[in-house]
Amino acid sequence: MNLRIRNFLVSIYPYSFVLFAFSIPINYRISLYALGFITLIGALLIAYKKNLDHVFKSKISIVLIFFWVLHLLSLFYTSNISYGLSDVFQKISLLIIPIVFIPDFINKNSYLLIHKAFILGLILSSLYFVVRALVLSIVITPVGIFFKPNPVGVPWENFFFYDLFVKPHHPTYYSMYLTLGISFLLISIREKSTLLRRLPIYLLIAYFIGIIFLTSSKAGIITTFVVFIISLFWLLKSKGKLVLLGTLIVSIFFGIYFITHNSRFTTTIKNLKEFNFKTEVSDELAKKDLSRLEIWKSVPNVFKGSEWLYGVGVGDIKEKLKDAYRLTNALYAYNEELNTHNQFLQTLVGIGLIGSIALIIILGYSTYIALKSKDIIFISFIIIVFMNFMFEAVLERVFGVLYLAFFLIIFANNSIKE
Repeated sequence: MNLRIRNFLVSIYPYSFVLFAFSIPINYRISLYALGFITLIGALLIAYKKNLDHVFKSKISIVLIFFWVLHLLSLFYTSNISYGLSDVFQKISLLIIPIVFIPDFINKNSYLLIHKAFILGLILSSLYFVVRALVLSIVITPVGIFFKPNPVGVPWENFFFYDLFVKPHHPTYYSMYLTLGISFLLISIREKSTLLRRLPIYLLIAYFIGIIFLTSSKAGIITTFVVFIISLFWLLKSKGKLVLLGTLIVSIFFGIYFITHNSRFTTTIKNLKEFNFKTEVSDELAKKDLSRLEIWKSVPNVFKGSEWLYGVGVGDIKEKLKDAYRLTNALYAYNEELNTHNQFLQTLVGIGLIGSIALIIILGYSTYIALKSKDIIFISFIIIVFMNFMFEAVLERVFGVLYLAFFLIIFANNSIKE
């Protein structure tokens, strides 16, 4: 390869990751194009290097690739090959990103640009959601202009609430993005020396928290609360115990207030009581939330013999889960063909205990790196991922896989460098 071409590729290589970070909150289809751009440049640079040392030196890359290979191998004992292939290709970024990410060509300024690009993507996408909701809520009639945020004929929906607000994103995933963005902003406060320079950051954090409240993802709101408290503790620990205690008390008070005033939380708590008393739950959104309890109880019925060790294969997950739902009379989960709404259980069903151990190693080793380097952003990311894994099968959607693979590799390599 010509040296001039090589230097050109090295110069634009970091910006391909900046573009990818920007695209994540915008649209996953753009992220796939950005991933293709990264793959092309990375492959050319690997050809110039003539080795894959950067992969073999990174334990986190090796485990991520192994995790993907387990999904691939499960195709040999799955019945529905087409569905299995779709799942394997959906998770292909777990293989590609560890291979094409070359740490030697990413410096500290590149990491900062990635953070800023991601925040910019969040600002633009969230503003679009707000403007779209406003436009859809304004109804012009011969007698005047009215603000009606509820769609005609669907009074329980709201253009500023949950699914309708963040389409085409899923509320839980978009909340994950916002929580990570808040973590970036909180850490950047230390770099600002005056209150005037910090004020825009405070306002942006408050804005992102407001957007999370509108997404009404319960997992997202709780995760934001936890990450916010931990980041504040890290941020203020040098300011004195009194300041730290006062700030934490105020934050906890406001956090509890927002949680208890979110309609999805209050509705779910009310319907959970009804569920415990075996009364009929009528609210469709509540049925979806409470179905998790029935789903989790159904999972042991999926396995026959030693299948718990290696799983049923990624192609047969949906059908095996439906059979289990039918056995436990989990009718809503059966009719809607729901996944397990828990990534650890989803992995256990698909690729068994071996796959679950690999997933735990990924999170465990990442936690070790983050704590050893005292990287609060990486720690926050692991908390975000872990808490959302508990309530969503995050890796069953391509934008969940892209988010995990990209930031896990970025943060892990940055922490190791530090």
